[in-house]
Amino acid sequence: MHVAALCNHHETLSYLLNLKNIYDKCYVPKAIASFKTNYGGLNLMHVCAKQGAKECLLILIGFLRENMNDEQLKDVYNMRSKQLNNPCHEAIFNDHAELAEIMIKEGFVDTQ
Repeated sequence: MHVAALCNHHETLSYLLNLKNIYDKCYVPKAIASFKTNYGGLNLMHVCAKQGAKECLLILIGFLRENMNDEQLKDVYNMRSKQLNNPCHEAIFNDHAELAEIMIKEGFVDTQ
C-alpha cells in the first residue's frame, strides 16, 4: 500500500484497502492505517501527504471514515513520524497545501 501511495496508484491502493482475507481475520482497518514504514516512521497517510498523492489520500480518507470511529481517526491524523511530523505537516513541508487543507477540513487534525 505504501508503494502504491508513493506512486499515486490510486486504483491499486483502493483494491488493496478493500481486499480481505477469505476468513476476514486479518482485516483490521486501524492496523492498516497506522502501520508505519521502517523508513522515517511514516504511516500510509504520511506517505500520501508527503508525495502529494491526492487521489490516494482521498481514497484513504474514505476508507478510514467507513471503518473507524472519531477517536481512531484522530489518532491516525495526528500520528507522528520519527521526525515528529503528522501527515498534515508532511503535506505542508512538501508544498502540498491542498492536501493539508483536505486533512484539516476533515476535522481530526490537532491544530493546537
